[in-house]
Amino acid sequence: MNWFSYALFLLTRQSRFLAGSVLQLMNGQVTPRLLFEIMNNKKLKQALMQKKARVELLDSWILHKLRTGSSRDKDVEHITDVTSSTATGLYDPFTLSWSPLISWLFGINSKILPRVVDNGYKGFGHVHPTAFGPDWANTEIPIAASLSDQTAAIWGSQCFQKNDVKVTMGTGAFLNLVTGDRCQAVISGMYPLVAWQFKKPTRQQGAVYCIEGASHDFGTVVTWAQSCELFDSPANTSDIAQSVPDTNDVFFMPAFSGLGPPVNDYRSASGFIGLTPSTTKAHMVRALLESIVFRLVQLIEAAEKETSQKLHMIRVDGGVSRNDFVCQFLADLSRLRVERADNAESSIMGATFMAGINLGIWRDVNDLKRFRKVARVFEPRPKEYETIANRMDKWSRTIARFSDWY
Repeated sequence: MNWFSYALFLLTRQSRFLAGSVLQLMNGQVTPRLLFEIMNNKKLKQALMQKKARVELLDSWILHKLRTGSSRDKDVEHITDVTSSTATGLYDPFTLSWSPLISWLFGINSKILPRVVDNGYKGFGHVHPTAFGPDWANTEIPIAASLSDQTAAIWGSQCFQKNDVKVTMGTGAFLNLVTGDRCQAVISGMYPLVAWQFKKPTRQQGAVYCIEGASHDFGTVVTWAQSCELFDSPANTSDIAQSVPDTNDVFFMPAFSGLGPPVNDYRSASGFIGLTPSTTKAHMVRALLESIVFRLVQLIEAAEKETSQKLHMIRVDGGVSRNDFVCQFLADLSRLRVERADNAESSIMGATFMAGINLGIWRDVNDLKRFRKVARVFEPRPKEYETIANRMDKWSRTIARFSDWY
């Protein structure tokens, strides 16, 4: 697929084919999983031949369940919202349609996929009376919005302007940089996505785009370390890390799922390096936390390079964002102001905001500004930069030790 896309880029000079030339499909995406099922599931094969099968994405399946409840007779529209489809690997954000190229290359008929609608779509309908049981049978509940998790976090963080950036620190870390009305072709392994789209004349026309980069082993690393009894509670890790001045030259590679952009080595291994008899648990905990920030800074630098823009501030949310050491270390190393949201669950806030606008509770995003509350701001400390930048350089050199392991 990569060589084919590059050949098309040479012929057409269209940036979307350049992006396709470096596209890597991951196990978590719909494309490889769907292809596996088509190749190995006999019932699905037969249903496809009889034209009795269709694909449900997570959002379209939830929409279907909400709108049909326990009724098996009710037929509802087969739809998905644009932000959910854009991360499947089957959708082309440049043309705002299912990609005929990818469908052809993988032998997936796009007719089995749901129809893509915008985030302000009025046809989401209502929750079926039987969906939530008899207590809700007489309550009419509109389905006011459908949007992906990271789009919801973008909205919850109120990153509505071009070059706004948020980082969600949960089980994985997701960096999203809003690129405005232009779909950015990227070659670092990050993904161009539709951040949101409204089609109503009274709202912004067309799509708003972003680029996304992920470090899939973020909170996972912390959970694993706790299971290994390096600490009792994640809430204590900030104090533990700050109890030592450095890691005593111990480094950790957070690659349980491989290393994403800009390294793009999904066969990489995890592990500590530099352990000595003088290494303590505190050194190891600090090395763990530093490593996940190193990965974030790699994503930030890749995003700046892709967009030729210098960022000035990062908004963070998610469970790990409550860790003071992580946030301050991120500010020091990235040399960017870091704002931590008062409500770490920004996705819930974002979904609420979009639903409220679609229902007319608020006119536009300007009405949402009063809800933005910052719990704490972490300012970069210039005196710390040189020391920790040197540590990141040394950590970067250890990537080769863990690369292509599996």
